[in-house]
Amino acid sequence: INLNGVIDITITPAGNYTYSWSNGSSTEDLLNINTGTYDVVVSDVNGCSSSASFVVENMTRMPIVGLEITQPVCTNPLGELKIIAQGNTTLFYDLNNENDFKPIEETIVLESGYYTMIIKNENECIVIHEFEIIAFSSDYAISLEPEITMKNGEESTLVVMVNGIAENEIDSVIWTPLKYLTFDNTTTNALLHPTIKVESDISYEIKVYSHGCLDSATIRIKMESDGIYTPNIINTTSINNNVFYISSNDNVIKTIDELKIYDRWGNLVFINKDINPNDATVGWNGKVNNSNTEQGVYVWIAELSLFKGSQKIIYGDLTVVR
Repeated sequence: INLNGVIDITITPAGNYTYSWSNGSSTEDLLNINTGTYDVVVSDVNGCSSSASFVVENMTRMPIVGLEITQPVCTNPLGELKIIAQGNTTLFYDLNNENDFKPIEETIVLESGYYTMIIKNENECIVIHEFEIIAFSSDYAISLEPEITMKNGEESTLVVMVNGIAENEIDSVIWTPLKYLTFDNTTTNALLHPTIKVESDISYEIKVYSHGCLDSATIRIKMESDGIYTPNIINTTSINNNVFYISSNDNVIKTIDELKIYDRWGNLVFINKDINPNDATVGWNGKVNNSNTEQGVYVWIAELSLFKGSQKIIYGDLTVVR
């Protein structure tokens, strides 16, 4: 703080006087003094004297300010600084002792680094703040196995690895699609470790957002073949692919106990029982009452007896074209 206190005295009647101040000064008035109590003895040429005491108070106030710092993020590599001042006062700032005081701006944009900020008011009172703008690094990555094979109905946990950031720095996790996925809860850790129980081949994409940045990864789930095969389309006018039937590897299906096919309204259009796999003559040729059925999507369901001694029900969609 600049020493700018003043004591200005007036002696009557006018004349030649000497002054003896408690701070050692001998001038009539005191300039640029600090706060405190000052005593003076005034004497005239006849040896008469008079004394007085004066108190210089601190009439200045330190600027009361706070700094609001917004650190860089992925979408904005520069930091932002707002100076929050109390009271109706004019403030100026200087960065890193450049001795270039500027009026306070609404928002000060700064690159990463360490800063010393001097803030002063119109009375030349100053406060000093030191702070850092931290460079944001988007160098993080997520990963998971690109492809896994599972059995139909098998349950497993997908594990997403996150490198370069902590879990508490993750803003959101998005899976697409959500089919077959379940989560224990909505915590970040649970979203990174979903449980999956698939019934068909499927691919997923996961997106992880952090500080405005995005990284993504994909995984494909392939169903392990159980040795049972069915077509998903037949063409009734084709020479080769004109019959729906169930085939299998050796020693997989012992007997097809029942095969049913329904149209989109739920009407039964075909049924056959106790038939063998790999036999097109016992399948459906796309006809009802010896007439071609309508083109469209049909639903089939089959009950199987397997060589390993168990029963199995399989089902699916069938498209008929001609």
